[in-house]
Amino acid sequence: MKIVPILLILGIFLIACGCSFPGEDPSGQARVFAEKAVASLKDADRMVDEHPQNATAWCIRGMSYNSVLGQYDVAIESYNRGLALEPDNAICWLGKSITLRNMRQYDEADACFETACRLDPSFQQYRVNGRDTNANYFIMLRRGPAVP
Repeated sequence: MKIVPILLILGIFLIACGCSFPGEDPSGQARVFAEKAVASLKDADRMVDEHPQNATAWCIRGMSYNSVLGQYDVAIESYNRGLALEPDNAICWLGKSITLRNMRQYDEADACFETACRLDPSFQQYRVNGRDTNANYFIMLRRGPAVP
């Protein structure tokens, strides 16, 4: 019966921290996040519709689908389209590496990361214990090129 007080304390703690029960979202934060997520995907799709020959647009679409909803297959397809247009796009190779790592395809992810590092040696700084790390992903993205 010691578990009941522990669960009670845990429940009070979660409620006091602002956590709520599933299905409840008093401030509407989940709805706002969902709306922004859908908008970012629409923007990424619009970019490739307007600039189908722009490898960076395809790369950004891949990043969006990887990050927002974890639609890894769509992300990989996007990176592949970008790489077909511009095989030396280091950021596209890095994004593909991160998506493959999310898919737990570590050997292929490492090969893509090695290609990214060969094309842009500055990506070596994103290694931890010989592998790339998602922790530095957003730092790298700040340096990425803009889509016209």
